[in-house]
Amino acid sequence: MLHLTTSHSYDEMNDLLTYLTNTTRYNAHIRPLYDQSDTLQVFVAQSIYSIQQFDIQTGEVNVLALFYVSWRDEYLQWNLEDYGNITMIPIQKEHIWKPRIVLARSFSNTDISLEDGDFSPAWLTHTGFVHMYPAGSFRTKCKVDTTFYPFDSHDCTYDFLLSEHRIEEVNFIVPNGDSITDNFEENAEWTVEANKCEAFAVSSPSFSVPGIRSTMTLKRRPLFEMVTYSTPLVLLEVLMSVSCLIPPTCGERLTYVVTINLAFVFLILATIARTPVNSLKLPMLCYMTMIAHMVNTLSILYNIYILYLAAAPNKDIWAFTFLRKLALKHKLAKSKRTETNAFKRNDVRPIAIDGNADENGDKNDYIEHNEEKMRDSDIYQLEGTDIATVCDVYFFRACIAYNVLLFGINAIVYVIVYSVR
Repeated sequence: MLHLTTSHSYDEMNDLLTYLTNTTRYNAHIRPLYDQSDTLQVFVAQSIYSIQQFDIQTGEVNVLALFYVSWRDEYLQWNLEDYGNITMIPIQKEHIWKPRIVLARSFSNTDISLEDGDFSPAWLTHTGFVHMYPAGSFRTKCKVDTTFYPFDSHDCTYDFLLSEHRIEEVNFIVPNGDSITDNFEENAEWTVEANKCEAFAVSSPSFSVPGIRSTMTLKRRPLFEMVTYSTPLVLLEVLMSVSCLIPPTCGERLTYVVTINLAFVFLILATIARTPVNSLKLPMLCYMTMIAHMVNTLSILYNIYILYLAAAPNKDIWAFTFLRKLALKHKLAKSKRTETNAFKRNDVRPIAIDGNADENGDKNDYIEHNEEKMRDSDIYQLEGTDIATVCDVYFFRACIAYNVLLFGINAIVYVIVYSVR
């Protein structure tokens, strides 16, 4: 805690500042150590205030942060009795030596140093300790990893280097490895999962330069993407699945499926605008979208084929052999159920077969006789609508299995990834 004593006169303050800033005894370009062979220890701490902007497309992040930088200046000390018991004073940074800490990998052509900001007050104590509080907005590049988008997290690193001294001359000390986040303002899209500040050195064959590395991990809040994309995608797939419930003879069936596909395309276009563009680590959501788009395309082709079956003359119907067998089997089963229900309702009377059945004849003999009779007639000649009906039955079952499998697996994966990451 810093305390400022104000029980002193103007003259005492003026005399103190004149003494401290006297250029004949103090040079702001030389390290403030009596023994220049010693290493000046500079204490650094960081406090993150807010994430102003994070562009996922370029990986650029803009963070508002405050730094605490402190060191002891052996030439800026005074006796309390000589200057009215003044224990601490504000001092202009231009009059004292200070470490020039520059942001590496800056987006601008000019150096961005901590002390050059609009807000970087400095205080000096009577024991020679300088306390500087530079604050500002700092930009850097993040290592973008969109594999699990929208449950993605990204590592962002700020490297600050000392531009005018070697590590043998000035050394950085970070007392607490974690950055201070007590005054952090929550961001609506991102949360800070981890935030660390540590000292490091950049070495070369001739010398090493001290530096400060601030690393934070940004994790997305996925609720917005889940509500605005995942939910509409599920609903559109469900709507596409029930297209088979529309009769093949209805002309609006193809219009319905094309409309659903257009809505799906518009949803993709709206999502691409905010989906990270990264071909090195393609988001899993892109694979999911590709599969859904392929299924929708196949659904449109399928419905075109169904309309062809419903409209084409019976002799010109093109269908695979297994489809004809399924249609025939389905029609036989339907006819058998109809005959069985008619016999139960007594709508028909049993007929004599081989002269052995009376009017209370066996039901099975009756049904088998009618099946043989119908096979010998033209009743079982397949029409296009018969094949279309069978196709719709199996198409609907396949769509249900597809929706349950695809979105069930994705839901499980998302829950696991979200809970782990």
